[in-house]
Amino acid sequence: MVRVKTELREAVEFISVNLIKDDWPFREPFDVVFCRNVMIYFDAPTQRKVLERIHRVMKPGGLLFVGHAENFQ
Repeated sequence: MVRVKTELREAVEFISVNLIKDDWPFREPFDVVFCRNVMIYFDAPTQRKVLERIHRVMKPGGLLFVGHAENFQ
């Protein structure tokens, strides 16, 4: 469960995506991506693949937030 302030609700969309599959449904690039405490479950090649995909769907200068436990190899 997540709560979003009323004034932000129309600008926020939550969606579940399988990071490993190639069928990401995104049409518009993102300003911000939160991917917290997910990469710790992937091996190094999978981490790289997912990070490259995230990079492709972000706007130039966009921000990626990851968890403090992430250890990119």
